[in-house]
Amino acid sequence: MPKRLRWYLNRRPDLPGELSRVFAKEIERFLRSKADGAPIQLHFVQRFGGELNLHIHIHAVVSDGVFNPGNNGKLSYTPVCGATEAELAAITETVRRKVIRRFRRIGGICEEAAEQLLSWKNSGFSIHEKVRIEADDKEGRGHLLYYCARPALSQARLVYSAKSKTVLYRTDARGGRSELLTMSSLEFLRRWGLLM
Repeated sequence: MPKRLRWYLNRRPDLPGELSRVFAKEIERFLRSKADGAPIQLHFVQRFGGELNLHIHIHAVVSDGVFNPGNNGKLSYTPVCGATEAELAAITETVRRKVIRRFRRIGGICEEAAEQLLSWKNSGFSIHEKVRIEADDKEGRGHLLYYCARPALSQARLVYSAKSKTVLYRTDARGGRSELLTMSSLEFLRRWGLLM
């Protein structure tokens, strides 16, 4: 999501659900264009980034195929090839346009903001679909679901230094190493409050 939309998403608690609905419909539309049936999707609204910052986005766990009821009462599964780069770009653009129009229609953003967001060449929307878990990889599936559903704050990354009266928080690793955020207790509570 572009940073400009994140403010609106934070201000209106119903908007992340609207984003998730639009995204789910486009994923389903794409998979149904490849094979008849219905995919399985599980969406998680995440409100945070790795630096205790406001960063609303969606994590979606999606079957890489579609399901149909079989004659024996069991589901049959039809695998579908993943999206090409061109297809992924088309899905991203469709999601962008539909989200902005939907937000405008329900009063989530003003007309001027919608027009500006639709005119940008670099939309700020992106879809990452590189993580794939094989059907028999239960451990990998568990790690993926934990990552998608994890809380905003990791107690394992948090330290309070009574001597300096500061809060230290280890960020997500970037480029092979993580950094420590150092902040006052009040700043920590401000950041945490925004995410709550």
